[in-house]
Amino acid sequence: MAKYTLGLDIGGTKIQAGLVSKENRITRKKQVIYLRKNKLSVLHGIYETIDSIFSSGVGAIGIGITGEVDTSSGVVKYSPNLPGDWKNVKLKKILRKKYGVPVSIDNDAHCIALAEAYFGAGRNYPVVASLTIGTGVGFSLIINGRIYRGANNIIEFGHTITGNLAQKCSCGLRGHFEALVSGPAMTREYKKLTGLTKTPQNIEIAARHGDRRAQKIFKEMSTNLARGLANVIHSYNPSIIVLGGGLGRVDILTDPAIKQVRNYIKYPGLKNTKIVKTSLKYDAGILGTAMITRKNY
Repeated sequence: MAKYTLGLDIGGTKIQAGLVSKENRITRKKQVIYLRKNKLSVLHGIYETIDSIFSSGVGAIGIGITGEVDTSSGVVKYSPNLPGDWKNVKLKKILRKKYGVPVSIDNDAHCIALAEAYFGAGRNYPVVASLTIGTGVGFSLIINGRIYRGANNIIEFGHTITGNLAQKCSCGLRGHFEALVSGPAMTREYKKLTGLTKTPQNIEIAARHGDRRAQKIFKEMSTNLARGLANVIHSYNPSIIVLGGGLGRVDILTDPAIKQVRNYIKYPGLKNTKIVKTSLKYDAGILGTAMITRKNY
């Protein structure tokens, strides 16, 4: 008898996984940092993560993955944060054959937003916007408990165009919001200033220990984040915005941005939009991917 759903949140650098009970409690978790050299290395990372917690009690697998996903066929069409040969991957079919249980797949930002709307800071709010900041920028909108999918399930706020066309995005185009506010953007800017290559985590540590160059990067990125949040508010008028992802929980980035947002908003009715950091943290992706196996949202 199936006791659990295995939820798998595949991000740009890490895979978060967990066993979720019917009562929506996560009973076991696993995080894997995987290689992104090619399609096969990504698949191996997925297998490694699933194998580490899979058991006979698993009745279904839910997958959240960055990029363009056909939820009905389970085909991942394209992802800017995965290798170039990761196109039109029949991930649902591959995993269904390997593990012998039903598999559901959706965009990772949709899954995270669902969890925030049902179990996190977005509970009891009619329009919940979720913005996750990490290797890339994920965005989703939940309206009265359902995912807003647009015409073909592609809502990519991270690839909206800013006024700065100098910076190249991971997708290959220039001037995107993601190219200004993300982990790779932080690493790129620190290297420009210092000649050193550091991870976002190490740049954060440097900033907290008085590194003025690291602090400068956080200050500039906070301003860019504030402008992006203002664009979300102007475009979608959400009841609440929930910030998540590895960088979305860093207070020296998010707190100044939240304070600045009002500077970029003119309409009084929009100035008081609630903006909070996730309370679910990485559990949001696990819970949300479990949810999509049980109901069509």
